[in-house]
Amino acid sequence: MLVTSSFVIALLAVAPQAPAPVSESELETKSYVLPLPARHRVFSSLELLPFSQQRGSSDEQLDFLVDSGQMIDLLRNVVAPERWEEPGYALHVDDSKRLVATASSEVHVDLARALSFLDAHLGRTQDVAVEVYPIAAGSAIPSEVGGVVSAAASQRFVEELRASKALGAPRTWTVRAAPLGYGGGGGRIEHRLVVDLDVEIAQAAAIADPVVEELRLGTETTLRATPIQGGVCLHLLYQHSELLAPIAGKQTGIYRELSNSETGSFERGVMNFELQHPRVGFASTSTQVCVPQGSELLLVHRAKSPWGESGRLLRVRPLTRPEAPRVLALGQRALALRDLSALLPPTLEFGLSESLLGARSRRGEEGAGVPVFGQPSVDALIEGVRNGLPGDIWDNELDLQSIGGMLVLVGRTQDLALADAAIEKRVADLQTTENLILLVQDRSGQETFAQLAFSACSGSRAFFSLGADTLAITDYNVEVAQSSSITDPQVSGVAHALIGTMDLVRQGEVLWIQLDALLQQLAGDFEQTPANAWLDTPIERFSAARARVQENLRLAVGESVRIGDLDPDGKSGLLLTIARR
Repeated sequence: MLVTSSFVIALLAVAPQAPAPVSESELETKSYVLPLPARHRVFSSLELLPFSQQRGSSDEQLDFLVDSGQMIDLLRNVVAPERWEEPGYALHVDDSKRLVATASSEVHVDLARALSFLDAHLGRTQDVAVEVYPIAAGSAIPSEVGGVVSAAASQRFVEELRASKALGAPRTWTVRAAPLGYGGGGGRIEHRLVVDLDVEIAQAAAIADPVVEELRLGTETTLRATPIQGGVCLHLLYQHSELLAPIAGKQTGIYRELSNSETGSFERGVMNFELQHPRVGFASTSTQVCVPQGSELLLVHRAKSPWGESGRLLRVRPLTRPEAPRVLALGQRALALRDLSALLPPTLEFGLSESLLGARSRRGEEGAGVPVFGQPSVDALIEGVRNGLPGDIWDNELDLQSIGGMLVLVGRTQDLALADAAIEKRVADLQTTENLILLVQDRSGQETFAQLAFSACSGSRAFFSLGADTLAITDYNVEVAQSSSITDPQVSGVAHALIGTMDLVRQGEVLWIQLDALLQQLAGDFEQTPANAWLDTPIERFSAARARVQENLRLAVGESVRIGDLDPDGKSGLLLTIARR
């Protein structure tokens, strides 16, 4: 009997003890500031229109807003959940939006720890330094410059290129991005110019209607920065547009006939206009890329056109910051947080159109909308995470929910460790980064017409475009009513460009690339052709090599593939090279 009693006493000594009841007179009432972050608005229809500002549809957005009810439910669940049903214990929000708790001193300690933990995650931001260097015309940029490289290598590349005068002085700014929020930097210079001319003549009266639009020049970056284990993931949108030559005035004339039925008068003549005629270099890229700690992203855009060269080197440097712990243990319960945006791969539901290299591709007027950051569904995301976790941990009442753009897990410490490991594997699968370079060259490989070096995550789709345009009258409409003629010549801007998308899928050590691209190279000078017998201003005609490339490519590290000849009848030819570094 003595042995049995000792055994029972030993069991009681190691069993978890229920907290001793506390009388209501010993309870304390304290108030706390709730960690309610600013609203994170994610446009599910956020679009990249080439060379236009980003847009978002106000009726298709996800608002990640933490309300006080959510926060109270979470705190009740994780901080001494068995105590809040006892007499005297209370948790509520007062009129000043402060959290008021009546509890024992031990519970107050855990409550303060939980609030501090939540505040560190929900309120944190990521700073990213952005530098944009102009690339001098005719300079050589080695193929190894580009992609995700170590900070030391990035600094060495930049210093060597600046010493050789290949790079000019940079424009710099810092982008601050919150979880699931977008930050931006850079700026545009807007030039007003006539790009549409519509003249209607009716009932012996002339209506001159030149449409004045704005040409946006400069560089803009928009990004979302997501901290991950050992680095940061970037959803990056980069757009650049620059003048290759000063804007020149261009005289044009429009033949007109005017008749007045009341007086019987009739006049004919030419209306003269001066239109601005810019020649513009452009580039854009949307990509998802993960940058480890101690590394940076270098993105190279270069294009050679009949009007000059356009080139920029974009350097993105995630700035260091202290890491916040992901798991908080509170007695028998534990709380873990993960940033939802680390689990949101971007998607592009978009097909290229031949018109993208036509008259209005520069300004994205041909339906070139690209939802670069996808259409995230939080419910579907959480369900996917739930299905990927070991089944037996759900028997222990593991709670999974989203608050303020964060994935919140509450349960036993050992269950959270299993869940966190499963989520970490999923994040790792989404953050494998590939470094790629695209070159458009002649058959000999001696002359490069376009160069793009960038990085993208496996499982994502990247969009890119680079080239140059000449813009004149992009629509020309002369209508003569109650007279003798209707003249409607179309005079368009002309693109010299490469534009396309790449889907990346990694299988083991092999990378599969689904490429869809459009390529156009202008050949020779413009020909001046009279529009008609009455119109003084001739129409400019041009010849070009044009091709659409749709290929499924298989590349190992260090391999490259040449596609072509894209212009077999041309003098120089066009060969597209894609290399994986």
